[in-house]
Amino acid sequence: MGPPWAGFLWHFAPYVFNPYDVTPIMTQIWDRLTYLLFLLVAALVALTFRDYGLSWDEPFHIEYGERLLRYYTSGGADSSAFSYINLYLYGGLFDAPVALLAKWLPFELAESRHLLIATTGLLGLVGTWRLARLLAGSRAGFFAALLLITMPGWYGHLFINPKDIPFATTMVWASYALARLARHLPDSSWRDWLFFGVCGGMAMGMRIGGVLIVGYLGLALMLWFLATLCRPAARHSLLHDSVALLPKLLLAAVVAYGVMVAVWPWALSSPLRHPYEAMTTFSHFPVIIPTQVDGVWINSDALPVFYLPLMMAIKLPLLQLLLLAVLPLFAGRIVHWARQPESAGDTRWLSWAVVVIALFLPLLYAIVSSPGMYNEMRHFLFLLPPLAILAGVGGDLVWGYLQRRAPIQRVAVLLMVVIYLGLHVATLVRLHPYEYIYYNPLVGGVKGAEKRFELDYWSTSQRELYTALKQYLRDNGGEAALHQPWRIRLCGAPEAALYYHEPEWTTRWIGEQGDADFEVGITGNICPPPRLPATIEVRRDGALLGYVNDLRGP
Repeated sequence: MGPPWAGFLWHFAPYVFNPYDVTPIMTQIWDRLTYLLFLLVAALVALTFRDYGLSWDEPFHIEYGERLLRYYTSGGADSSAFSYINLYLYGGLFDAPVALLAKWLPFELAESRHLLIATTGLLGLVGTWRLARLLAGSRAGFFAALLLITMPGWYGHLFINPKDIPFATTMVWASYALARLARHLPDSSWRDWLFFGVCGGMAMGMRIGGVLIVGYLGLALMLWFLATLCRPAARHSLLHDSVALLPKLLLAAVVAYGVMVAVWPWALSSPLRHPYEAMTTFSHFPVIIPTQVDGVWINSDALPVFYLPLMMAIKLPLLQLLLLAVLPLFAGRIVHWARQPESAGDTRWLSWAVVVIALFLPLLYAIVSSPGMYNEMRHFLFLLPPLAILAGVGGDLVWGYLQRRAPIQRVAVLLMVVIYLGLHVATLVRLHPYEYIYYNPLVGGVKGAEKRFELDYWSTSQRELYTALKQYLRDNGGEAALHQPWRIRLCGAPEAALYYHEPEWTTRWIGEQGDADFEVGITGNICPPPRLPATIEVRRDGALLGYVNDLRGP
């Protein structure tokens, strides 16, 4: 008999590996819907990339990119990038090309960079679609792409995050390459292994954390080995097949390492020691930053083990969380499907295992090793594509189930989803251009998260603050007032703030002595409570993000 829920599970299960019962025409329709989605997102990027402020880290990446360009154009003679703060620990796959391309674009430097970061994020969206489509067909691919782009953690960082969005993009493409070769083990083509080597090298050339892809590969090979070992008919060829894989593994390793050091000059200067130093440094990042967790400020090296799971629970939209809840159905079916006699020797299931590994291995690592984390889950944005893929599978499963229900049930569910998506998009519109500060209703949204969790930690609201300050000066003193030697007391991202200052202005950090004419600040641990109501305030959904106070007196 079994437990009562077993029949329900098995009733659902066939739709996980049987979304392939759709006709070629339906496959074409879902693919075209995905292409339309890509066009809509590209149009949004083109219309809004100028709205975003310079983020805290961007000025440093601008300088690092310039130093990398000087390294390449000098034939390696200029090694100033090797000692630039801690950015030499990062590969130059993104910063160097962006430094070059930004010179050719007809926009301001910050705008050009935001357009290029967003373009990279769109490539990540395409990679997510390709991987979901490989696993479960065109319908699941569309759902995965839709669910990723409506994650504020992805779309909000799409323009302003020069570290984590490019890294997440390279990781999803490396995962796709691995899933593609895993489904044909041990007979994966040389071309698949070469593609995996290039993608893996690009991930490590963005950030040494890309070495995680080696762990994904190792676990996938171990699962293949154990599954083959459990089939008596295949045991006799296991040794031969394992040995035959070695040249392909060597090719992928050589290509990956070559790509990594080619785009990472500091690693190239000592190909063994420097990547190892970067890996050990990032595993326990030495920078300690106070981080707000449910209203309490905790140093980043002492965060609770549940910090990352908590951030995922309150930062992901509710629809994605709900669709992830159907994953046990997927897990039950994959075990059932893999045990079928006609499936013996078929390694397509390993493609699914790759996505599960890509989600849970880094999550387990973060929980067990407690690496230095801060700024909610931004260092783990590369988990969002596998989350979207699995949620997309959940959406595909529910869609298949509803096809066999009464029309009124299908219409009711579809109507609820459309209403939810409409409300969700309306929330993102209200938050624009600070979509990344989103929190879901489990904590009361952005307003509920105020003073409990971090909001504008990138200090991107400085753009809006300085724009408003300049207009305030014009309104009260004309254009000439802009060019007075105003003294600005700043509590935010200093280098980013200078991008918006007039040449005559001088800046003092909030802790420095001396008088000031204006105080500009963002809300957070580094700033004292502002005097409210402030002269100028930037708010979203009622939560204060930044402020300007006129200190000159009446």
